[in-house]
Amino acid sequence: MKKIISFTGASGSGKSTISDYLINNYPNFVLLPSYTTRERQDRDIEGEFIYLTLNEFSRRYDNEEFIWTANPHGDDYYGTTFESLDNALILPSYSLMCLVPGIMGKLADYVGEALLPFYIIPPPEQILRQRLVNRGDDPEDIERRIYSCKFWLERAKKSDIDYVYILNEEEGIEPAVAQVIAEIERSELI
Repeated sequence: MKKIISFTGASGSGKSTISDYLINNYPNFVLLPSYTTRERQDRDIEGEFIYLTLNEFSRRYDNEEFIWTANPHGDDYYGTTFESLDNALILPSYSLMCLVPGIMGKLADYVGEALLPFYIIPPPEQILRQRLVNRGDDPEDIERRIYSCKFWLERAKKSDIDYVYILNEEEGIEPAVAQVIAEIERSELI
């Protein structure tokens, strides 16, 4: 039975927005938090992250508590613990995860058939650029993130992960949310 639903995609693709919609509209979905060294941001969903100092993150890393870690933009670190995943697998609800690209192999190997992985394909560059501007990203970050979108999508397509690809090509998130809900209903999780 599927227990963990993951949303992977580049920054600005809509992962958090889709997760937030599901959590607010379906009581059987909860967020499985990731750990991060970055500061809380206004756009963060409540419970999406557990915020750690770099020293605390490093201590947990040295103790091999993380199934995966990432440093996607060269500054802040992210990770998910084995303990969090083990707890999610025994909960009666379904756990949602928002993940940076590049780490899905470890997660898929660890949870196996319990995973329903989505890859959120970002909107066209012009719309993505506007989203990133609207949320306050600086110009250098925007260019790096747009490049990352193209790079990680190509990697995802070549990976062994059986992603459900969600096209998020429109200005509003509603069509992408509808695609996710339809797939979750097909999997009989709603």
